[in-house]
Amino acid sequence: MPKNGSLPADLIAATLCRLPAKSLLRFRCLSKSWCSEIDSPAFAQLHLRHSVKTPSNLSLILRDGSLRSLDFQCLDGLVKLDHPLDTPFFGTEILGCCNGLLALYNSEEEIVIWNPITREHRRLPETELEYPPENMFFDFIVYGFGYDSVHDDYKLVRLVQFPGFRNRPCFSVAKVYSLKENSWRRIRDFPYQLVFKRCHGVHVNNALHWVVYRSSGSEGEKSIAALDLCSEEYRVIEQPNYGGRKFHLNVGELGGCLAVTANYYLKRVDVWVMKEYGVKESWGKLLTVRQQAKKPTFEFVLPVAYVGNGSKILLVQDSNKFVCYDLISKKVDEVGVSGLSDYFEVVVLAGSLMKLNNGIEGVAYEANLIRNAANLVDIGDDEFNLVDFGDDEILL
Repeated sequence: MPKNGSLPADLIAATLCRLPAKSLLRFRCLSKSWCSEIDSPAFAQLHLRHSVKTPSNLSLILRDGSLRSLDFQCLDGLVKLDHPLDTPFFGTEILGCCNGLLALYNSEEEIVIWNPITREHRRLPETELEYPPENMFFDFIVYGFGYDSVHDDYKLVRLVQFPGFRNRPCFSVAKVYSLKENSWRRIRDFPYQLVFKRCHGVHVNNALHWVVYRSSGSEGEKSIAALDLCSEEYRVIEQPNYGGRKFHLNVGELGGCLAVTANYYLKRVDVWVMKEYGVKESWGKLLTVRQQAKKPTFEFVLPVAYVGNGSKILLVQDSNKFVCYDLISKKVDEVGVSGLSDYFEVVVLAGSLMKLNNGIEGVAYEANLIRNAANLVDIGDDEFNLVDFGDDEILL
């Protein structure tokens, strides 16, 4: 320990990174050194590493007529969010959520990337629609938002699907926005036919995922197509052996893993999780929710997050209520949340300090910081007791 009695910088960082992002923003005023540390991109990465695994740092963002936040732990206290696109005249859509950042869009075709904790946002430049010579109109537009760890960049992808023409199958013109470069550029066309008009890309393992038809022009069997945000190459993800064929397929994310939901309409819903990304053999059926024999009670359920130390799964049912599935007892219970709308969409947000000025950097420094802190003290979740770091005060 330094002679003046102060704690080593690495130890301070290892302590501060366990705090909620909102508390850290308040603690910036305690000293210049703390302000500098908390504001550094490297510390933002280190903090995020812990935040995504800490339930008290998570919240649910609901989109109905507006954007509202719900406490993840107690599932109570809906709070309306004052976001950059908030207006009484135009609705706002969530295009994606990644590392504490939200990509938002409104009917005026404005797009922002926003950090709800720091209140910082980046308004994206406009980019024109590029029509192929043989097409005068498009079918629909979907987006996807995620992180490219190789280039340390956040990217928003826009897919504009055009119908097939003569011998050319259905395809989508793809453009990528780079947060680092603050610009759009066109990449190779997306070669698959998208299934859903309002389902944006699901971010897992540096890639965005959409449900597509296995063969263009056919509304038969479906596949999962992925865009690698690092290489900007497309691929098809191998699916599990479902054991049935006639079901509605959705792709999602659960606990950092790729997940799919197979909905055998009015019979049952199966949720599968790919435990090792890209390995078909790692698919495993996580749960099955069955309909009541005489009277079906729901149309669909979609997984949201693990709760109860991983022993339960929070699901959204029919876009109007939450239910909880117990992985041990195999029972489903309704979760009472006051103030829910008749229809809502939900994403899980980890509180983060990610900045939007010049992109995000400092990954290599983060790894070095973690190694140094580990040499100073055991920083396991249950053994770090040198500092009291409550929400409102910190005692060193």
